[in-house]
Amino acid sequence: MGSSPASSASHSVRSVTGSSAVSRRTVASRRAAGLWAAVADRVDAAALGREARLDVLCAHVSALAHSGATAPAVRRRAEALDLALAGSPVADSTLTQVVTCYDAPVSWTLRADNAVDTRLVGVLEGLLDRTDSIPDRVRLLTSLVFEIEGEQEARVRDLTAEALALTEGEGTDPALRCLALNARFYAIFGPDLWHEMKGVGTELVELADRAGLPGYRAQGLHLLFMDAASEQDLDAAQRHVDAAVAAAPGGQLGFTLGWSAIFAARGGRGHQRGADRDPRRARRRARARSRRRAVAGRVRDGPRAGPGGGRGVVCARAGDGR
Repeated sequence: MGSSPASSASHSVRSVTGSSAVSRRTVASRRAAGLWAAVADRVDAAALGREARLDVLCAHVSALAHSGATAPAVRRRAEALDLALAGSPVADSTLTQVVTCYDAPVSWTLRADNAVDTRLVGVLEGLLDRTDSIPDRVRLLTSLVFEIEGEQEARVRDLTAEALALTEGEGTDPALRCLALNARFYAIFGPDLWHEMKGVGTELVELADRAGLPGYRAQGLHLLFMDAASEQDLDAAQRHVDAAVAAAPGGQLGFTLGWSAIFAARGGRGHQRGADRDPRRARRRARARSRRRAVAGRVRDGPRAGPGGGRGVVCARAGDGR
């Protein structure tokens, strides 16, 4: 007997879901995003319940985020929130899953045109009022930070301080601690807390190394680069650039190549004057710069605004003469 269209679609959803999970575990993030897109397209035909549909949408958000497709991930998260808020209330655990499903390292603003999603902020605040679970609370705090950074700086400092306090000590999930450190970047980007940049970057790199989290390693190296550049230690800055490019997974490579190319164009050349007297070294560096620029030029849909709603992402101080 032939199967019904609904059962056939449901079988396809289960099959692709399994493949997508494997794909994400092997860091094939773009393939995972494509597979989850196929799952999402068949959700209605599969006649899945709301909880199952939310699982699919959240998984698609995560896969898109890890592939570097920030804007599509944010739009898909909004669709998931639409579904979660429609009809009867869902459990807080489900709602928390929805509003924290963008779970890739964040190096750039997530907000289109820097507009704060006030509905998302309201849901996050409501859940924080009701949530005692430390892992859930850290994810909610950091998701709120990524939504209001650049708009409410004092609050970002407080939220990230709480996230760091909750993830201190032995036994903490390394990924959760990395998430808290990642969010703290948005509090220390300004002049008042810049002195934390090196410490946060160092801990992020060391922890990500031990836990096997290359995306957070690349983000930590970005912080160390910013600290070195602000101190005019351009040799150290270049080492951090090179290490970050080597570490960055596919979803972060475009961003990493972008800021490394800006450094090469704005500040990375001057400190090589002496070294460039060696013609062989000069040629190697010139070829490396050309490769970085060529790849960066092919990156599509790159970020258009930096942390804090448009502040320069390479380094707030790298070119200001300090």
